[in-house]
Amino acid sequence: MFGKYFTTAYRSLTKHKFYSFINLLGLAIGTASCLLILHYVRYELSYEDFHEKSNQIYRLTLDVYEDGELQVQDAEVYPLAGPELKENMPEVLDFVRLHDQEYLVFGTDTYRQTERRAYYADPSVFSIFSLNMVQGDTVSALDEPFEIVLTESKAIQYFGTTDVVGKTLDWFGGTYGPNDGGKMVKITGVMEDLPSNTHLKIDFLISYTSLRDKAIGYPIGWNANNEFTYLLMEPQTNLVAFSEKMDRFVESFKSAEGFNDSEERFVVQPMADIHLYSNKTYEPEANGNADTVAFLSVIALFILVIAWVNYVNLSTARSVERAKEVGVKKAVGCSRGQLIRQFLLEAWLTNTVAMLMAIFLVYISFSAFRQLSGQPLTINLFSDPDFIIIMIGLTLGGTLLSGLYPALILSSFRPVAVMKGKLQNTTHGRWLRQGLVVFQFLASVVLMVGTFTVYQQLTFMRQQELGMNMDQVLVVNVPLDIQVDSVASSRIGTLQQGWENLSTVASVGSASSVPGTGYSFLNSNQGVRRMGSEDGGNITFYWYRADANYMNTLDMQLVAGRNFREGLRNERQIIVNEEAVRLMGFEDAESAVGQITTFYDSAEIIGVAQNYHHLSVKEPIIPLMYMHGSSNLYQYLRLTTDDLPQTIERVEANYQEVFPNSNFSYFFLDDTFDQQYLAETRFGQVFGVFAGLAILVACLGLLGLSSYTSIQRTKEIGIRKALGASVSHIILLLTKSYFQLILIALVVAVPVANYIMGEWLEQFAYRIDIHWWLFIIPGLLVIFIAIFAVSGQTLKSARSNPVEALRYE
Repeated sequence: MFGKYFTTAYRSLTKHKFYSFINLLGLAIGTASCLLILHYVRYELSYEDFHEKSNQIYRLTLDVYEDGELQVQDAEVYPLAGPELKENMPEVLDFVRLHDQEYLVFGTDTYRQTERRAYYADPSVFSIFSLNMVQGDTVSALDEPFEIVLTESKAIQYFGTTDVVGKTLDWFGGTYGPNDGGKMVKITGVMEDLPSNTHLKIDFLISYTSLRDKAIGYPIGWNANNEFTYLLMEPQTNLVAFSEKMDRFVESFKSAEGFNDSEERFVVQPMADIHLYSNKTYEPEANGNADTVAFLSVIALFILVIAWVNYVNLSTARSVERAKEVGVKKAVGCSRGQLIRQFLLEAWLTNTVAMLMAIFLVYISFSAFRQLSGQPLTINLFSDPDFIIIMIGLTLGGTLLSGLYPALILSSFRPVAVMKGKLQNTTHGRWLRQGLVVFQFLASVVLMVGTFTVYQQLTFMRQQELGMNMDQVLVVNVPLDIQVDSVASSRIGTLQQGWENLSTVASVGSASSVPGTGYSFLNSNQGVRRMGSEDGGNITFYWYRADANYMNTLDMQLVAGRNFREGLRNERQIIVNEEAVRLMGFEDAESAVGQITTFYDSAEIIGVAQNYHHLSVKEPIIPLMYMHGSSNLYQYLRLTTDDLPQTIERVEANYQEVFPNSNFSYFFLDDTFDQQYLAETRFGQVFGVFAGLAILVACLGLLGLSSYTSIQRTKEIGIRKALGASVSHIILLLTKSYFQLILIALVVAVPVANYIMGEWLEQFAYRIDIHWWLFIIPGLLVIFIAIFAVSGQTLKSARSNPVEALRYE
């Protein structure tokens, strides 16, 4: 019996090749799009899965308030927070602190490199996290000061082998690095490289006890929150109850320690939630976005449903044609159940072939999709059991969802009515098909409006006035040694003078931070205020060091006061931005100049700088302060030539003369700043590509439906032409119903798209307004595409010979 069903299904598909092709192509594109997006979504949701205890690991973070209003959510907490919670909260089994070094220089006799992923860590890092040690002992690897564990790739990079336990690395400086010009650290372990799906990417782990060494003098207490702290909790801990209990403990502890004026609250967040749901200050890496994952998941569902809708529409539209087949089979004793099984088998065969085509499409497009998504995805469809289940589920789900309704409709025909030719398409069936067409184009318009909105927001952010000029600004990294080596530090002046003598360099300045790199290299101080005032309270201010030429090089403007002066004493003098002036309660910029602040106990404001965007335009302007400093890691060169390669060669030659044993490293400031928008850019590209595919699949269905409708109305068209109807009249007759449906879809899509994209734009501090043309242009494009889809078959039918049409059937 199954063989007969299969043979009948195969003949039905091959008999109507055009409609079968439309169904197969639409389902293949929809399924391939769904598989690609699901692959990306699964990767985004897989962060931290490799940790065996990931369900028990929570990160402790800090919320800072001012007058009850949340000001800052910080990813780092105080050094003593972890130990105190473990001692006083039985739910906390253990803790690990990781101090982000930001940058360190490691080296051997023949190789030296600046590293960004080096952390001081407690020994418990190996018992809490699943870090697989390939050499060394996880129990004792970080027990003593100046012990270090590195990854396999770093061991090979520095030594050419992973057999390095017992060897030493030269270690130079950093925020709290050795102050004697360098130190030796002993390698006590080599661990496997961490997978890419983690928010905490680690290349080096230095024993946490090194921070307490007298050579460093790092403060271990409650006066600075610079530690990522992770808690290993009891399984099934009630987070709400634990948080309330922790709040009570912290309040009592603060009272005992005498800092009740601090409006702060510890918050625990599951480690698995960090990548998609955390956007705090001083995150170790730029995290993902749950909204992006949700949007792409919806797009995947839309495309797949649109493809299924095509199948339902074409199958029900052909119901009259297949009525005689059903009537004959019922007349010879075929039951309704047998007919349902036959039509479901046709749907299964179509969906199975479409799945095979989709797999082929995935393989040929995967490289482009991986580049588009920006994630290190790997293609493993047949070696991943979960993905095999997904493919089987999509095939069976598609069979039921796209095939069950047509099967029920077709199997319900009565043989007597069929044989007498009294069967007509029902009103219910027409309404269903029309409703499904409206849904298809509603989804298409929403996706197209989303694409236009994302593109406009990205353009707006890139064109926003930043308060500085980044055009042709070259940034050169100088060796980290300048912070710990007085000889190296003294060479900076020689280096800058050599660059200034180049005819293609207009000016040279330096700073300890780079605009566009987030909170990296930004220091923070809480509660800075003008002396004798309460304004400023618990607000966090950010600061970095800059020399006297930095602001001029970036064309930053002073609105009051003066700049630093090279060669003069600039101690305890600061420049603040307008936002800092506002938060400290000054009436205007002029009134702030000359005032004393509590910054570093006592610092005079000598100038007020115009606000500029140190962070991306997604974030609000932050209160900034500048301290004077000449030995800064980042040298800014404003170039005045279009011959950039030759100028860079000259800049490098001068650099090598001053620092012959250091690698020359540089970047352009505007390129680095634009990297902040990379995630949004990729999202816009992915959104646009799959929105286009959704429209393509919808139009394939419209093409098939219009073609079949035209064939059904062949005799009507012949009669109308015989009675004098023009070609244009016939075209209008055949197409107006589709355009009515599209107009309905447009009307419904406008408020839906407006709401969805309005919610998406809320994440940006500076954002566009959603203008009327963001709906008009997508609407016109959809209408134009629909005209193109239906015009071919419609025009052919309208121009046909009425004699041939009247002889039809």
